[in-house]
Amino acid sequence: MTHCPNCQVELLEATNRCPICQKHLTAETDAVAQSFYPVYHPLKVHTIQRFTFKLTLFIAIAIVTLMIALQVLMGTVYFGANLIGALAIYGFILVNYTIMSRVNTGYKIVVQVAAIAVLLVYIDAANGAYWWSTIAVIPAAIIGAVIAILVIVNVQKMQWNTYIHYLISLLFLALMPVPLIILGIVPWLWLALAASLFAILTLIGVSLLSNKSLKSEFIRRFHF
Repeated sequence: MTHCPNCQVELLEATNRCPICQKHLTAETDAVAQSFYPVYHPLKVHTIQRFTFKLTLFIAIAIVTLMIALQVLMGTVYFGANLIGALAIYGFILVNYTIMSRVNTGYKIVVQVAAIAVLLVYIDAANGAYWWSTIAVIPAAIIGAVIAILVIVNVQKMQWNTYIHYLISLLFLALMPVPLIILGIVPWLWLALAASLFAILTLIGVSLLSNKSLKSEFIRRFHF
């Protein structure tokens, strides 16, 4: 494709002379035309993300394998070795699904709450199962996550239908300790129930105060 700087038109056929103004076209004019259509290069960000994912996955697998092999050779189970393996897995999730991830903040909040909840339950269970994780820490984290999403949406003036499914995910996280209560594994969890109630009231309040776009989002996502 050739560009005529005098007429400011693009010529589909390669020619040395503009058919409109009859001006002679040189290589410089072709270079101008080429500048209108830059060569596409793969995004460096995606390359870095793929490399980081593979590197952190390898490191996590290597650490977990090393900790398992160490305990097999020693013939006993070490909490410290298991904790290092768990932290390696959490580090993999933190780097790839929070720090390096380009998705919105709501997704990152839900991923972090879920990952930290699993990590804390493991630490709690491995140290006597006092259930401080499900009694206090995890419900407090869920309440904090719901508040964080509320603040983000209001400060950034976002549409609620963008974040509503994250609030629902947090509600499911808040209900996680309920089966443990029913089975009698852990004592009555007032803060866990408070977290569930807070998330439910937040959903009800958002639904009542929202416009029709939120209701349409509910129907689209849950098919009812």
